[in-house]
Amino acid sequence: MTKEYHVFTDIQNTHEQAFVFEVEREGDQIRMGELWLITSQNNGEVKTRVNLEEMFRRIGQNVGGNIDDENLDKIVEVFSDVLNNEKQTEIYFDMCQRELENMPISDCEKMIKASELCKNIEDQVGNLSDLTNNIINKRLK
Repeated sequence: MTKEYHVFTDIQNTHEQAFVFEVEREGDQIRMGELWLITSQNNGEVKTRVNLEEMFRRIGQNVGGNIDDENLDKIVEVFSDVLNNEKQTEIYFDMCQRELENMPISDCEKMIKASELCKNIEDQVGNLSDLTNNIINKRLK
């Protein structure tokens, strides 16, 4: 395996970030090793080292994730300033889909419940027409 490093930068009005990825490559496959992140804002900076290999191993062992929908809603709130409306809506759609799939009710009742859930999402993020079309098109690809 060949070890290589990749750097990506993100420069915003309020901060700058650099991401350095340690990658091992063998043929067409890559394995993520570590991520080094530096965020510079105003007169300070924060450096972080993340062991992606260990993180991905743990994710692979925990099918379904380790965040329930109640806590996911709180996480979306915490990150609302960095998650655009489309991403927030996509997360809420996923939550609604899981809720509907787990309800022991008829298809007709699920349609009524889906309508209610969409209204709740629209109350949280605003007009859904363009966002919904973008999400549907992305999932159809």
